[in-house]
Amino acid sequence: MNSDKSYYVYAAKYRGIIVYVGCGKDSRINHCKSGSSHNVGLNELYFRYKIMGDEPVVTDILEWKLTKEKAEQREAVYIKRYHPICNSQLKTNSKKFKVSFEDELRVVANSLHLKYVLNQVTFLADPYLLLTKFGVLVENSRYSDKIDFDSSVCEVVNDNRLILKDIVFDALLSLEPSFSRFRSANVHIRNTMPTDFQSEIIKPYYYERCLEFAKIEEVFYSVGFRPIANKHRWDGRDGLPSTRYLVSEDDDSYTLYEATTKKIVLAERFNDFNAAFNSMCRTRKYIRKGALVVWNDVDCGTPKKPFFI
Repeated sequence: MNSDKSYYVYAAKYRGIIVYVGCGKDSRINHCKSGSSHNVGLNELYFRYKIMGDEPVVTDILEWKLTKEKAEQREAVYIKRYHPICNSQLKTNSKKFKVSFEDELRVVANSLHLKYVLNQVTFLADPYLLLTKFGVLVENSRYSDKIDFDSSVCEVVNDNRLILKDIVFDALLSLEPSFSRFRSANVHIRNTMPTDFQSEIIKPYYYERCLEFAKIEEVFYSVGFRPIANKHRWDGRDGLPSTRYLVSEDDDSYTLYEATTKKIVLAERFNDFNAAFNSMCRTRKYIRKGALVVWNDVDCGTPKKPFFI
């Protein structure tokens, strides 16, 4: 019987809403705010914070001093209870959500001559996410293409998430000022963001480019690699955004990879960590052209979603 009680169950919150529940031990919880998590949704929230000045994700330990088996059981309970938007079990653990601010939203819809269509969609997560810029996940197979979102109170983002239109949210604030907590920009643009990209016109473009790095993370982890360090580049291999990854091998050597959403190449091998890290950080545009391709989307196809303990 496993007597190791070093496991815990944790939650990640965005603007007070639980968006992810997981379990693990040691520093497992840190992936939620790393920007290089296996979870694409958490990475998107990270880049929203770093680039767009959105609220950061906050983590909290829900239960601790558990065995691995008990932690996994409790994790499943919390996921079923909260339906966090970034957990992949949403569609298998269906739950009927009610929009608690429906009355206020219908008043706003009538005043703006817009349609209230939210009774025609199925929410897969907390409807309060409608009030944020991140949006709430909906099951798009459940609503008809006949729904006219252009004349409704909400709009579709990322194909399957809904957010309230700005004009609707502003009108809703007059009825419920406390809702400002869901969109207020309490975090300033980080100094790491280049000055040239800080204009309101260019920021969305910069944010979109940063999401490419989140997609690269998903590909790299899905193939099975576990890096110990990385370096992002806007104009990497083949002119695409790329990430250089440093992976520690079982024989205490280090392998440097360069990844895009199209391919992963093995660039160099090192016996010394400092040499490997310096090579990863060097500023020249490309790692050597003749690097060994270990994965590409043409021959290998789209990798499966990663399974993480």
